[in-house]
Amino acid sequence: MDKIKNRRILQLNELIKRDLGEIFKKELGLKREILLTITNVEISKDLLEAKVLVSIFPFKETQQILEKIEKIKRRIEGLLNKKISLRVFLKLKFLIDETEEKADQIEKTLRDLSKLPT
Repeated sequence: MDKIKNRRILQLNELIKRDLGEIFKKELGLKREILLTITNVEISKDLLEAKVLVSIFPFKETQQILEKIEKIKRRIEGLLNKKISLRVFLKLKFLIDETEEKADQIEKTLRDLSKLPT
């Protein structure tokens, strides 16, 4: 029974990820040079909350875009809940996925280290 429930939650995570991508395209009106990617969605077992990890490039735009998302969060939640039609109203929590930025920092550090004389 748990396997089925876990599989359904994984499917719901993917559905939310896809639908949020569509909603963001329509609602955020981002500049062409800004890339926003939903990297992961983790819905709670009670289906009341979902953590949404987003990656934003260029990194300097992250705070501004996150503030924009928070401003229209209720609208985003409403549109998403209409699309997925759960029995409960799903609350969203947006978090920044810093994986790419950290990877870039590590690469830069490694490049700098390789330039040091031995």
